[in-house]
Amino acid sequence: MTSKSGIILFIFLMLYLLTGCQSKVSNISSSAENPELEKLQSLLWPQNEDNLYTLIDLDSINPAIKIIFDTGESSIPMLKKALNDKTNIIRRHFAALGFTLIGGEKSKKILQNAYEQTNDKTINTYLCYTMASTGSDEDIEYLVENVKSSSGGGQGAATLAALLSLRVLKPAEILSMVSSYVKSENSTIFLEDAEMAATLLGISGAKTPQAEYAQGRDQIVLTLFRYGIPRVNESKTFIETSSKRIWMYSDGSWLFSTDQMRQSDTNESYLSYEPPSIHFDVHVTPDKSKALATVGLIFGPKNGVGYSYILRSSSPGWKVVGLMLNWIS
Repeated sequence: MTSKSGIILFIFLMLYLLTGCQSKVSNISSSAENPELEKLQSLLWPQNEDNLYTLIDLDSINPAIKIIFDTGESSIPMLKKALNDKTNIIRRHFAALGFTLIGGEKSKKILQNAYEQTNDKTINTYLCYTMASTGSDEDIEYLVENVKSSSGGGQGAATLAALLSLRVLKPAEILSMVSSYVKSENSTIFLEDAEMAATLLGISGAKTPQAEYAQGRDQIVLTLFRYGIPRVNESKTFIETSSKRIWMYSDGSWLFSTDQMRQSDTNESYLSYEPPSIHFDVHVTPDKSKALATVGLIFGPKNGVGYSYILRSSSPGWKVVGLMLNWIS
């Protein structure tokens, strides 16, 4: 009996060492191998919940966004936990944004399930943005449906998200049909949303001659001008204070200059007033395969707008694969 008891005890001990103990060691080593995910967890569940408000300041690319963008699908388990956390709506909505930044079928399905379970309009908005990364026929049909079903009450954000994703996917016939609908008397889109929708549908790019020799951040910023920045056509001059340069539109091209901020006789009449300002924030993944860029335009007090662009490396240069409206004033 004693011998059998000893054997059984030995077997249980070995099982524990091979399963439970190994699991704990694995979890510890996993955290050590992913310090960025550990940092993300501290940002999503801070000791002071008020710090969550910093996550939704989308005027620039905050640390949590950078981690999600860099780690990609590795951050999905943590984002799913945050998305299902009903204790704080800011955390849930930021997690939805995180899935949009990752993109792809897996992120789309997670957001679809979350929207079906909660009917949360903000989650639906990010679902519409995420569909720019998948672009199936069913996705396009869903995006069109969101445009046509706009009726205020928070649905306007999803309408604009659907329009921006359709603009990225560029199904020509669909865009033409949607454009006609937005302008028609039968449209259910609220007036202010309809005006914004018309602006988004009217995005047009310009030539960027300096892109031929631009590198790094400038190459990405010039890609945005070439693709099209909503409302940038409202001025032929923008001041980019952070980089101490001026952007000027001439002969169908956007050009930047670092030595014409407020001088030169030829530009004196051009800058006799205070031009609107533009600012950019750019983040590139360590492997340089993806980039995230925010752009903000300020035309005056309570008159500005901000966007985020998701780009993928495409030889040569960069290709816009996602576009989101961040804020509007």
